[in-house]
Amino acid sequence: MRKRTSIRLGTAAILIVTAALQAPPAVADIGGGLPGITENGSDPMVTKCTFNGQSGFCMVTSQDIGSGSTPAVPYPMNITKGYFSTDGLNWVDEGRVVAPHTNRSIFEEEKLFTSQPNGFVPAGTNHLWAPDLVPGPNGTWRLYEPDIADNSEAGSHVSSRIMMSTSNSPFGPFTTQHVVTFAEGAAQYASDPEVAADGASKAMFWVNGDLQSCGEFMSAPLADDGFSISGRDTFAVQIDGIPSFYGSCHRANTAFPYAADYPYMEGPSVFKTADLAPDLTGLPGPFIMLIPMKPSGNPPECQVFGQPGGNLSVIAYATAPNLRGPYTYQRILMCGSSTEWTNQAYLAEVTTSTGKKRIALYYHDGTPVNGNPMRKIHAECLWYGGGTFAMATRTTTGFQDCMAGADANTWAFRKSVPNTTVVSADQNNNKVLTATRASVGPWEKFGVFTLNHAQLNPNTTTTTQNVNITANVNGLFVSAENAGTANLVANRTAAGPWESFSLRFNTDSTVSLISNQSGKGVTSPSNSALVPNTTAANAEHYIVLHL
Repeated sequence: MRKRTSIRLGTAAILIVTAALQAPPAVADIGGGLPGITENGSDPMVTKCTFNGQSGFCMVTSQDIGSGSTPAVPYPMNITKGYFSTDGLNWVDEGRVVAPHTNRSIFEEEKLFTSQPNGFVPAGTNHLWAPDLVPGPNGTWRLYEPDIADNSEAGSHVSSRIMMSTSNSPFGPFTTQHVVTFAEGAAQYASDPEVAADGASKAMFWVNGDLQSCGEFMSAPLADDGFSISGRDTFAVQIDGIPSFYGSCHRANTAFPYAADYPYMEGPSVFKTADLAPDLTGLPGPFIMLIPMKPSGNPPECQVFGQPGGNLSVIAYATAPNLRGPYTYQRILMCGSSTEWTNQAYLAEVTTSTGKKRIALYYHDGTPVNGNPMRKIHAECLWYGGGTFAMATRTTTGFQDCMAGADANTWAFRKSVPNTTVVSADQNNNKVLTATRASVGPWEKFGVFTLNHAQLNPNTTTTTQNVNITANVNGLFVSAENAGTANLVANRTAAGPWESFSLRFNTDSTVSLISNQSGKGVTSPSNSALVPNTTAANAEHYIVLHL
């Protein structure tokens, strides 16, 4: 959780394509949510599971009450929600109503009150944040819930603990077992739990402070009992390469290395790529960490078309060769909302209605009402390739379209160096192809066809061949102007020699484009317009992105 142009017709018309101009994507909280999830929800965590004999996904979330926000508890929450889905799109609330609550839940804060066995939370605290759900031994499930032992304003910043509860079902009822403890007996602030694994080795990640104390990311080996972690092997997670626009929390001192100059970060989500998506290639890894981070200003990639802008919390991602790092910052995966201070996200491999595997990003967003958070769960499919993700853009129907099989044969192209920007058929610049975007939206989608009109699939095409390229946004062919020596422009209704390219597959798993008319290789100097201006051998390398 999370505190805070002129048209030249080709000499031979080979293929005619038309398309309607698409509207710009939504840039703020879009409301609604996922089918079956109508109530408030935040801090989503999704895991593969089997429930009632069906294979699918289990999601757990916290839930904003929608009233009662205070300096000590700015995000009042007192139940955990649980949902099941067979496809990752349509969800069923698997909770039960437990008095005094009126919404269904799988866990209630009352179980943590000091009057209950193992309890440590004062009654009425409303600080039940950011759950984590993991399989336990012998078909059991473990639910990790953070809460505070002192609900005064000062105490809320130092007293967070994590309770492990167990059940024979992923949706409870859960029985509290033990507060997560250090094997050596030392206690410290711990919130936003995340249990991740590399084979038989398990680690717990958590945050050891909030916005006021500017907590650090911590990790430690997790014992088989599920609640004992080793203080001797605890360390702050190292994340290298964080850009300067995030600023720093300016801690006066820290007991751990690496973290003193980090920006404000909230609880991470950690994945082993081979376990997250065993059927897919081209994803980042071998380990991925999603990081909610608070920039000090508006990040450059969030100042472009289709993004909210501003300095609210983004979701960034980092990669590492090992589960506990060190991690290397890669880029922003989702810009901050225009309405909600926080964000939190999780990844899952989902299957479309047409049988294709894709990566879903589940996240929360919302618009406060009278100063009280009112977040809901959303999702988008992620574009990826060449070991990278493209930045996601909030849309109104994008996830539903993705799960229905949209963009199955759609290509996007990203510069491999130096700034890894995405190629766009810029409708505000006479449809000139420019490498200026961070995300894949309507202007950044392309179709690739053989000269015999066969559409090529970005997931399966691996051999160099001659192609025509169309821009999805307007259905027009990409042409290398001035007989293959000037800017690439998506403005032709038919394909001739100027619209013919060699799509070359390189040894580094990238592609290059060569104008068949001039024989010149395409580059995009300084992330500007794409133009055939060099030898074929020196053509720029582009990463192919796809769903």
